[in-house]
Amino acid sequence: MHRKVASVLAILIFVFPSAAVWAEPHAMPRPQAAQAVITSPEPFTALRGRVSITGTALHPQFQRYELYYKAEPGEGWVFIGDAHFEQVNAGLLGIWDTTSLADGTYSLRLRVVRLDGNYAEGFTRQVLVANAQPTETPTPEVSPTPTETPTPPPPTPTVVVEQPIILTPVPPTPTPTPTPTEGGAPAGTTADENGGLFDLNRLISQINLDEVGNAFVLGAQYTLAAFAAVGLFFALKHFLGWLWARIRG
Repeated sequence: MHRKVASVLAILIFVFPSAAVWAEPHAMPRPQAAQAVITSPEPFTALRGRVSITGTALHPQFQRYELYYKAEPGEGWVFIGDAHFEQVNAGLLGIWDTTSLADGTYSLRLRVVRLDGNYAEGFTRQVLVANAQPTETPTPEVSPTPTETPTPPPPTPTVVVEQPIILTPVPPTPTPTPTPTEGGAPAGTTADENGGLFDLNRLISQINLDEVGNAFVLGAQYTLAAFAAVGLFFALKHFLGWLWARIRG
């Protein structure tokens, strides 16, 4: 009897350590730690357009996760997209379209819901939506345009027309007719320095009227010749201008 009990005890001592060694590699995996974390965007980041939200949504009793946003300050959370039924470990959680939102400060919320309906949450505060602010574009440098210096036109030649000198004859000055004086001198006489009388009629009679007439006619001829020369000069100038225009044409 004692030998049977000893044999059973020996078998048990041998079997239990072996079973422990065999079962250790096949033990059930440890459940994943619960996480609800948003890693991007970070607080105080300026956002524009469609924004990628990344992070981790894990739980041993995971059912789904949801994303929300709200304007600051405010209390009304707005659902982003649809519920997600796949766990995410350090990956893309969803896309947040900010194009229809007013510029300002917002908060983001990640909610990981468990099978029993309870949940864990993670937040990112003070993200900045700035769709209306223009993107800074470098201004190209404009090279100054060189200024052209105008060339002065050549001076216009001045045409000098020499006018002929016309000699106009001066007619002789007629001698005034003497008048009688109070001293009783006869008409046509005058007293000289010695008290004698000088006969003016005799002086007039000595003037040759033919020579005076000839001088007047000669002056008139010179005048007509001068006018004819001037007219011929301008006629010749006009003819030469017309001829030069015909040659150039």
